[in-house]
Amino acid sequence: MQAQAKNRLSIIALFLLFLLPVVTAIVMNSSWVDYKPGATKNKGQLVEPPVLMSAVTQAAWVKDLEGVWTLVYRHAGECEAACAKTMSDMHTIRLTMGHKADKLRLLVLADGLNNAADVPQDVSFNTITEDVSLVKELNRLSAVSLGQGQGMYIVAPEGYLMMSYTPEHTPPDMIKDLKLLLKRKGTES
Repeated sequence: MQAQAKNRLSIIALFLLFLLPVVTAIVMNSSWVDYKPGATKNKGQLVEPPVLMSAVTQAAWVKDLEGVWTLVYRHAGECEAACAKTMSDMHTIRLTMGHKADKLRLLVLADGLNNAADVPQDVSFNTITEDVSLVKELNRLSAVSLGQGQGMYIVAPEGYLMMSYTPEHTPPDMIKDLKLLLKRKGTES
């Protein structure tokens, strides 16, 4: 009789063990508990809603955004000294990715380039003056990034511009985000 009671107790305990996470999940998602996580790991600001790049421009370089993470710098006006320094910083950020650097693409979008020698070899440069819809969208997004028509963004391998950086963000902040993103399933080798 005692063995039968032990068996019943074991079955009930096992049932409760599997039921407890389900009940906890239901309670946490209900209106009974108002729980919001306090912090996220990302340093940049998520763009809400994310912008599908192929929806705002028909440029050929948009196809190159698919399948890799892309760090995009939008410079309003001609690309001069400040723009060249940012391109150099982008190159350094890519180098810090180590063996995952091949999964990160660097892209600069500007109205023009004064000196092609200033562009590091791993940075793609595109002139976007004629692409009115893209310029309009990037000017809108600039308000949540560097301002005055400029911005630093991350584009996901699916082609969505999904994160922006403000002047307060430093290259180490971008490096932390990119290292987390490059670990994402589907981009690992």
